[in-house]
Amino acid sequence: MSIPLEVDLSGQWGTLWSAVKSAIPSISTILGMVALILVVLAIFTWVWGKRRNIKAGDNQPMVGAIIVACLFAAPDLVFPLLLTIIDGLINFGINIFKGAVK
Repeated sequence: MSIPLEVDLSGQWGTLWSAVKSAIPSISTILGMVALILVVLAIFTWVWGKRRNIKAGDNQPMVGAIIVACLFAAPDLVFPLLLTIIDGLINFGINIFKGAVK
């Protein structure tokens, strides 16, 4: 059984994202606009709900929309950071497994 020496999800994301950006040069601008619209709608909905006392104090939809907006606004930063953490955890597990098998 052959175990890969290292997992590199963040490198593969970089390759995929550069291909997408070269195919659609304005994708970063479009995603930034979508993120801005998401944040504005989430804040407006939250303020409207507070004013009308509809689900007063429920911040979870607004926080979720802001997290999604962050993913849209900075795919060059957020996805590689998350994938690098996942890479480290997977590679750590692989090294522990390889040490246990020896």
